[in-house]
Amino acid sequence: MVVLRLCEAVTAACLSRRLLHRCRALALAVAAGAGALPVAAADWGLAVFLIAERTTDRASQASYAPGDRARTRLAVENRGAVGLSDIRIEIEFVGAVPVLSAMREAADWTAEADRLRTVIATLDPGQSVEFPVVVELADGTERGARGTGGEARIRVTVPASGETVVTQARWPIVGCARAYHDALRLVRLSEFADLRAAVEASLTPDTDLPGRLIFVRAPADSTAPAKFAGQIARTRGVDGFFTTEDARWVAGRVIRDIDAYLGQDLYPGLCTGVVQWTAAMEAQVDRFARRAAQTRALLDAFLPAVSDTAASIGGGLAAEIGGEIGGEGSGPGRHDAELLAAELLAALGTRTDGLSGAGVFAAAQGWIGSGSHGLGEAERRAVDAAFAMLERQWYLEMAATRADAVADGFARTLEAIRAAHGATCTCRR
Repeated sequence: MVVLRLCEAVTAACLSRRLLHRCRALALAVAAGAGALPVAAADWGLAVFLIAERTTDRASQASYAPGDRARTRLAVENRGAVGLSDIRIEIEFVGAVPVLSAMREAADWTAEADRLRTVIATLDPGQSVEFPVVVELADGTERGARGTGGEARIRVTVPASGETVVTQARWPIVGCARAYHDALRLVRLSEFADLRAAVEASLTPDTDLPGRLIFVRAPADSTAPAKFAGQIARTRGVDGFFTTEDARWVAGRVIRDIDAYLGQDLYPGLCTGVVQWTAAMEAQVDRFARRAAQTRALLDAFLPAVSDTAASIGGGLAAEIGGEIGGEGSGPGRHDAELLAAELLAALGTRTDGLSGAGVFAAAQGWIGSGSHGLGEAERRAVDAAFAMLERQWYLEMAATRADAVADGFARTLEAIRAAHGATCTCRR
């Protein structure tokens, strides 16, 4: 009854009759914000509240289908200064059938077509009465057949002194299938949209890349990670795994299946089979998770060689390349190797403002080849090797980031579907 007290407090603040209509609107807004469904009578003597309960008579783990039961409690309170009598309550049902056997204990309901009626003989000031309202979701209407739930429309009248005071309320009986259907639309606009973008990116060359390694030779070029980095450089960021006929077919097929699932029509059995379906999808896209792990392993295996090369520079430059990444350039979307290369170039006295990606390595090569660096031959070779290793690390990071985006995109989309199912398909739990 916290909501009722809030409404009373707002009403009491209305010190003049001229402000009553404004205060009435404010009180209703307070109650609505608290989660109730109040409607007050014209003289503020009567208020109706619906207190919904998410319950069902069925215990199976399957979710909504027509025939499930839903309950609410209808509270009628006299908040006026005088007693009321002959309070007439009428409930009209749409897409739902009242279960009189569960309602007649609290009130003597009279049934007529799709309506129920009862009368409260008297209601003293401050007194309230609650009635349980129990319905069974129908399957004989368009709403019921499509699993969209139903609605109860409540009208309360008090014929007194020649005036009829009317109070109305609505109880939307939302079926689980409807709630899940709405939640799937949100998944389509968020996680699934990110997945599609990630898969598209994995197949699309970055035309801003040169299509080759700028630093032609590196100390670890004979290793598998360095060779893979060279391949990524030549394909402008595209891992050949994703362009194989098998990978393209699987990714395309699963995306079409998810798209169809997220966009399917509303029907009563929408909540069923989700666990099995998502498991089947996961089995098909497991190859992308494995590829992401393989690519990340190549990067991890390459990092010690980068550190060793950095250590060979000597002096403060080794600290620059081996230290923590910092500065204003360390925003999202830039790779660690790119940042380290920019920091090393800055430490060597070359500005890196506005440079990113391959531009950092092109600037480094230009500086080394200019002859104006003032480095000894041994130190020049060490710096050249460091940039060469960082360039290869950068391409490995690029491949790992793209592979992770695809694997995570599938995982997050399927997890979002399961989460939506768990949050909305609760009608028979």
